[in-house]
Amino acid sequence: MADHPIPLILLKTPTSAHDSYTSHFAPHAPTSNPSPSYSYKPTYIPVLTHTPVLSSLLPLLRLPAPLSLYSALVFTSARAVDAFASALSSLSSTTSPEAEAEAEALLHYNGTLYAVGPATASSLRTSIPPYLPHAKIHGEEAGSGEALAEIMLQDIESGGLTRGGGGGEEEVLFLCGEKHRDVIPQRLGAAGWKVREMVVYRTDVREAFEQDLLARLREMDDRVGVRWIVLFSAAGGDAIVNALGEGGGSRNGGTRTFVACIGPTTAEYMRRQFGFEVHVVAKKPSPEGLRAGIEKFMMEVGITPDFEK
Repeated sequence: MADHPIPLILLKTPTSAHDSYTSHFAPHAPTSNPSPSYSYKPTYIPVLTHTPVLSSLLPLLRLPAPLSLYSALVFTSARAVDAFASALSSLSSTTSPEAEAEAEALLHYNGTLYAVGPATASSLRTSIPPYLPHAKIHGEEAGSGEALAEIMLQDIESGGLTRGGGGGEEEVLFLCGEKHRDVIPQRLGAAGWKVREMVVYRTDVREAFEQDLLARLREMDDRVGVRWIVLFSAAGGDAIVNALGEGGGSRNGGTRTFVACIGPTTAEYMRRQFGFEVHVVAKKPSPEGLRAGIEKFMMEVGITPDFEK
């Protein structure tokens, strides 16, 4: 197995050229385990396409500057940041006196941009400052919507977040996708704050996803005898089940195919909707949590690092 790394198909779009799953699962990546370790070959298959809803975003940026009504903007995913940045870029590239005046007005926005976690915060820092140079970015240490809501409530209590901090009255704007949790609006609403939710990007399963997954399964080197598919969401669940049925479910030419989920919500959806039982659910939604779950499972079923097909 050491000469033939275990294929690991990650059903997601890499977050960057240095996605944390790539660095963690790359062949010969450092490990804290001093004993002989498993070797992996991670690859990605994007499941979703994300389309900015500019019809919602562009009016937010027009004069008389409705963005300034909000003391804070909330982003819980890099996709929402990308959509917002697309609208800002579209406005700045428009050559008209009105657009130039609107872009100039945005330069004075001094509200707070809250982000869930380091990836979303990094996206904000990379793409937003040229358009909103005076906006503050908070929340990098939050790992969930619940944690970000707590940070915002602490800022409210300490006076770091005040009504009208962005120059107006409306309070907080939550930029989100069609499917999102309501924990932030609920927590802030219970504290007496108004939160407006705005869908800023549309998510669809890629038309070619099922065929791409099936082709990847069929073309894989089966000398290892084991391969893993990792689900990061339930999107495209029917396509996943279909591809596994056509491309070889638990066994294909002697190769065992196992499925891991990054969290229990996706695993429960696959069970309830398709009667499909995944093999591993990561205890923590991280590369480390995923690897720990996969390797614990393989040891339990007798697939050791020196396993031969």
